Amino acid sequence: RQRHMCIRDSVTGDGLAPGEQHLGWIFRAHAVRNAIGTKVFPAAPTVPGIFGNINGTMSMENKEPMLRDGALKDKVVVITGGGTGLGRGMAEHCLRLGAKVCITSRKQEVLDKAAKEMTANGGEVFTFSCDVRDAEQVEKLRTATIERFGKVDALVNNAGGNFISPTERLSSKAFQTIIDIVLMGTVNCTLAFGKGWIADKQK
Repeated sequence: RQRHMCIRDSVTGDGLAPGEQHLGWIFRAHAVRNAIGTKVFPAAPTVPGIFGNINGTMSMENKEPMLRDGALKDKVVVITGGGTGLGRGMAEHCLRLGAKVCITSRKQEVLDKAAKEMTANGGEVFTFSCDVRDAEQVEKLRTATIERFGKVDALVNNAGGNFISPTERLSSKAFQTIIDIVLMGTVNCTLAFGKGWIADKQK
């Protein structure tokens, strides 16, 4: 059987065709739902398994909402890769809980479209184009968000870059791009926002 290094782009949505079978690792930044309220949400690898994706947690039905209405009222949440997919889903949920949200990714047009749709029923979304691999751009993201909202209360490291390639055609340069986005992007954002919270003595 042919093995593939399977990676999907969280910004463009490019990736596996419907029904395409694959083996290998899928690297995807994600946040555990019940972690909302902490300062930083770390990225983690997800791998496909026989019974679905395995990410160190078990899925179980919960009929009660995990957070009460208004739990994030007046909080400011920054979500990288927030224009599409999981990032957008988390941003929408934060809005429903009363938060003000900053979504960021590399493509401004994607962010603007998402923000328009997300705020159709109210809420406040700030968009800022940023490549999380670039520490200087991340600093500008933090500055712009504080200028807009006056503070940042939480950071969700969700940005991820992915593509699909047969293992024999996968280059080290391509894999390095993924590492730069998922790992170094998380490091850059965590350091920038974390140091700011420490300097400001923000709790």
